[in-house]
Amino acid sequence: MTRRENRLKDWIESRYAIGSVDQCERHPVGFINHTYKVEADGGQYALTEFLHKSLHKIAMRADVVLKIKNLPVAYPIASTEGKHVEEFEGHPVWLCPWLEGASPQDREDGSGNMSCAQRKESVHYFKELHKQLEMISNENEDLDPEKFVASELPMGSEVRTAGIVQRLIDECRECYQGIVFPVAEMKLVHKDFERQNLLFGETEQLTGILDFDSLRAGNMFYEWAHITFNHVCDDANPSPTELQYYIENSPFDEIDNPRAQLLALMATFCEKDIQGFVWIAQRRHIELGRITDHYRRALTFAKNLLQ
Repeated sequence: MTRRENRLKDWIESRYAIGSVDQCERHPVGFINHTYKVEADGGQYALTEFLHKSLHKIAMRADVVLKIKNLPVAYPIASTEGKHVEEFEGHPVWLCPWLEGASPQDREDGSGNMSCAQRKESVHYFKELHKQLEMISNENEDLDPEKFVASELPMGSEVRTAGIVQRLIDECRECYQGIVFPVAEMKLVHKDFERQNLLFGETEQLTGILDFDSLRAGNMFYEWAHITFNHVCDDANPSPTELQYYIENSPFDEIDNPRAQLLALMATFCEKDIQGFVWIAQRRHIELGRITDHYRRALTFAKNLLQ
């Protein structure tokens, strides 16, 4: 363990009644936050360190998570002081039981693809989760997280692939030019129900829904377009049949011209997400060119089937 991991280990032992901590090692994944796998006398846990949100904002989200019932969610456990969110070296953290299972991103073939069974599980649990979130209200403050705004994101010479990124953004904007987006009542949404935040067991049942720190009031049409893009179009070899499954299960049957609306909202998500990766690329090394090429292939697949 690193020095910081050792400090965190000692801190956990002093804050949580989980016995002696044997291991505390940072998990290798995660662009925005840091996650540590903790092994203690009381079992295995995941500690998430939130780098870009305040203690108050994370505590609000913990309150929502604790109200979710009978779903495969890791609930923040209370510290010895009765707090579900604590602070370590200036950052809010929460400690949850470790959920077993593997993300499609961890497939042995390296493809990251979701199977048909996993998609059906995901659609089912997406709907079940959002039924509960619709019933949960927060009377204290809007849960909107920080947003990436294109005009505020520098696309300077330090990002060598800026031209490639801009071409993708232009393609996205062509997809939604002239579209009047569907209006929906703002409701609590997970906001990051992506394949890398879903865990599945050996029989492909969904065993974990992760990363609730982006909970916010949002538009369900946009959320459905988001997961359709991520769960289907993001595959190395996306399937038209699987895309049709998401179309048939979507809320878009309530609106006019649903296929054009779905494509427009997927393009909006694609644009916002790649802008987010630009933001990350200016703070740490990522393969922005490869990511941009991947998003272009996904968008092209969607355009070919929906236009």
